[in-house]
Amino acid sequence: MTRITALTLAAVLLACVPLAAAGEHMTPADAKATIKMLDDAKMTLAKSIETAETCCKGKAGFAGGHKHEGKVDVMVVSMVGEKWVECHIDAAGKCSKTSDWKPAADDKDHKPADMAKAVAAMGEAKITWAKAIEAAEGHSKGRAFGAHVEMEKDALDVEVYCLVGEKMMKCEMDKTGKVTKMEEMKGDAHAGHDHGDKKEDKKEKKDGGH
Repeated sequence: MTRITALTLAAVLLACVPLAAAGEHMTPADAKATIKMLDDAKMTLAKSIETAETCCKGKAGFAGGHKHEGKVDVMVVSMVGEKWVECHIDAAGKCSKTSDWKPAADDKDHKPADMAKAVAAMGEAKITWAKAIEAAEGHSKGRAFGAHVEMEKDALDVEVYCLVGEKMMKCEMDKTGKVTKMEEMKGDAHAGHDHGDKKEDKKEKKDGGH
C-alpha cells in the first residue's frame, strides 16, 4: 500500500471514531481490544467480514477495529453495486448497524469504481478474506485485527494487519494469495498507517495531511 493510501485509510476510519480516540492512531493495545472483542464473541476477523458481507449483500474492501460510545466492534466497509455500505459487527457477533458510507471529497484512493476493480480482482484470483487472513496469521504467527484491498499499479494488493506479541505487522499478498512481504507497523498506526518516518510525518502535517 502506498503511504498516501495508508493515510487515506486512516482518515476513513478516524472519521468513524476508530478504536483509538479521535485524533490518535491505533496502537497494540487497541489491536488487543479488537481481538478480545472477537474472542468474547467467539468470532474472528474473517467471520466478521463474512457476516457483514452477508448482511449488506456486498464484498468487503476493508475492515478493522472500531469504538463507538464505549463499545468495541468491527467495522466492515463493502462495495454494494456502485456504493459503499458500512456494517458494524458487535460483541454478539451480529450486524448491529448498516449505513451508506461515502469517501471524503478529497479522498482519491477510495473511489467506488477503483474499489470495485480491486474487489473484482480478488474474486477473479479466487482469494477470499478467510484465505487471506489465514495466510497472514499463519505467516506472522499472530492474530488479524484489520484488512484492506486495493489495486497497486494495476496489480492486486491484499493486506492483512496482525498483532504479533506487542507488535503490529502488515502482511501483503499478491494475486496468488501468498504473503510476499511482512513488515512492522512502527510507532502509532491505524490500518496500515505507519508513523515510523518522522520527517515525512512533519511534511504531511505541514501540507495539511494527517
